[in-house]
Amino acid sequence: MKNVFIFLLYIFLIFTWMIINTTAAQDINSSMLKEPAILNSKKKSNVRIETSEIKKIDKGELRIIQGIPFLKVSGSYYEMGEQYGNLLKDKFKEIYKELLPYKNLWQSKLPEDIHIRLENLTHKDLIQQLKGMAVGSGIPFNDLLLGTYLGIIERGGCSSILIKIRENDSQRLIHGRNYDYGKGTGKFPVVIEYNPHNGLRHLIIGTVASAGLAEGMNEKGITVSGNLAPGDLKNNLIQNTSPDMKLREILISTSSLEDVEVLMERYTSDVGYSFTIGSAFEREGIIYDLNYDNVKKNYFNGQNFLFATNGFVSKELNPLKDDLRYKIIESYMIRDQVNSIDAMIKVLSDPGKTFGVNNPSTIHSVVFDAQRKNIYMAFSTKFAAWSYWLKFDWGNDSVSVYKDAEEDKILKTDNAQLTDVHIIAAYWDGALPNRKAEPKPDVPHFWILINEWLKEKDVSQLYEFSTRAARELTLKAQGHPDIKAVITKGTITMENLRGFMFKINDEDFPKMVPDISYTIHIENVSAIYKWIVEDGVSLVRPRRKQLLGLNFPKSTKLFHYVSSE
Repeated sequence: MKNVFIFLLYIFLIFTWMIINTTAAQDINSSMLKEPAILNSKKKSNVRIETSEIKKIDKGELRIIQGIPFLKVSGSYYEMGEQYGNLLKDKFKEIYKELLPYKNLWQSKLPEDIHIRLENLTHKDLIQQLKGMAVGSGIPFNDLLLGTYLGIIERGGCSSILIKIRENDSQRLIHGRNYDYGKGTGKFPVVIEYNPHNGLRHLIIGTVASAGLAEGMNEKGITVSGNLAPGDLKNNLIQNTSPDMKLREILISTSSLEDVEVLMERYTSDVGYSFTIGSAFEREGIIYDLNYDNVKKNYFNGQNFLFATNGFVSKELNPLKDDLRYKIIESYMIRDQVNSIDAMIKVLSDPGKTFGVNNPSTIHSVVFDAQRKNIYMAFSTKFAAWSYWLKFDWGNDSVSVYKDAEEDKILKTDNAQLTDVHIIAAYWDGALPNRKAEPKPDVPHFWILINEWLKEKDVSQLYEFSTRAARELTLKAQGHPDIKAVITKGTITMENLRGFMFKINDEDFPKMVPDISYTIHIENVSAIYKWIVEDGVSLVRPRRKQLLGLNFPKSTKLFHYVSSE
C-alpha cells in the first residue's frame, strides 16, 4: 500500500512539473508574439469612446469622436471641398466668427489685390477644393483662401521630431509633432481623410475651414509637418504658395523622398520655415530649412533622430541652437531615451522649467507610426499633450483611447497666477535686444522686462497681473522733474524676453531729459500682486533717433521660473 502511495505521489509531481513548464513555455512564446511593449505599456483606459452617428452627404462621411470631427471625403477636389463644407457647415460658421477680427486686421496689412495674388499662387486643384468648401459652407471663397495663408501672416511655434526606433534587428520610423498656435484655433481641430480621383489617399490633421494642414501622412508612408523659423514676411508681399498648402501637395503626389525632392525643387518660402518629411517605408527623413530662397537640407547623418523647433536646423543658419524647446528635445535624444511611442509622447508632454515642448499654445500633439498606419493624437486649447491620447488605426478605421488625460496638471494651469514680479531691465522703444523692430510712434515709449514666467499659462498671465497690480510708475532722476508713465495693453512675449509696455503721460513727456538715467519707482496698490524693481535698473531716453538702454543687472538671470504653488 505504501509503495502504491509513493508511486501516485511521484506521478502527481511529474504531472505538476509538466504543467508548470508548459505554461512557462506558452508565456515565453506568447510574449514573443505580442506587439512590442510600446503599444502595451498603458493600462486599459476607463474613458468610454463617444462616437456620433455617421452623417453622409454624397461621398462624404462625418463622425464626431470624443468631440473631434473625423471626416472622409472622396471625388474631385471641388466635390471633396463641397462635402467638407456641407458636413462641417456649423463649425465653419463658428471659426469664421472667431477669426473675423483677425481677418480685418490681416487685410489692412495686405495689398488690395491680395486675393487675386493668392489664387494665382495656389495649386489649381486646391483652389477647386476651396471653391467647393465655399459653396458647401456658405463662407466666402476669398475668406477661405486668405485663411490658408494664416501661417505666413500670423507667427506661431511648433516641434517636429523624426526617430528611428529599434525593434529586434530592424528599425521603424516614427514622426512626433506638437502644433503650437493661438488665435482660438485650438477649439477647431479636424481629422480628414482625402480620397482624390487624381492623387494619393492622405490623412491630414488641421483646423476646420482650412484646405491646408498642421500635420499629415499619406498611404505611401510619407509624413509631414511644418515649423515656423526666423524671418518675417518681407514687404507684405506673398509670392509663393503657403507652406501648409505645399505640404498638402507633398501628401497628394509623393511616394518617396526622391519624389519630395522633385516637388520641392525651386520652392522658396516668403517667411522662415522648416519642413519635416518622413518616409516610413524607406525609414529615412529630411528637414528642409527654408530661409527665403536659401534652402538647406538636413539628414540623419548616422544618428537615429532628426528634429526641429523654431530655429533652423542647419548649423550654417543657426549655429547656437539655444531655444528652450530645442534644448529639451536634444537632452532626450542625447540620452537615447526615445525608442517607443510612449517615449515620444513623454517628450511631447514635457513642459520644461520655464517653457517647454508642451506649453500653453500647444493645441495638437501627434505621433505618426505610418508603417503600421497608426496615428496617436491629443487635442486641447492648451497643453494638448496632457489631454487624453486617441489611437487611430487608419488601416482598420478604428479609434480607441490610448492614454488618459493628466487631469491634475491641466487643473494646475487654470489656478496658476503671477504675484511678485521682478523688473530686471528697461528699454526705450525700438531698443529691445534680439528684436528687429522699428520704434513705434508715440505708444509705447518704453518696455520693462520681468524675471518671472509661469510655464502653466500663456500671455494671459501678463494681462491678468496688469489688471491686479499697480498700473502707474514714476521715473526719477536727481535734479529733474519726476516723470509719470502708465501701463498699456501691449506686452512682449518672446521666448527669452517677457514684459510690459508703458506710455509716458503727455504732460510729462517734454520734461524727460535725453541721455539721463532715470530710476524706476512703483507704489504697489496690492499686498499680493507686487512689482519689485531689481537694483541697477534704469531707463534712458535716447537723443533724437539714437536708441539706448541699460543692460541687465549682473546679478539677475534673464529667466527664472516661479512656481504657482
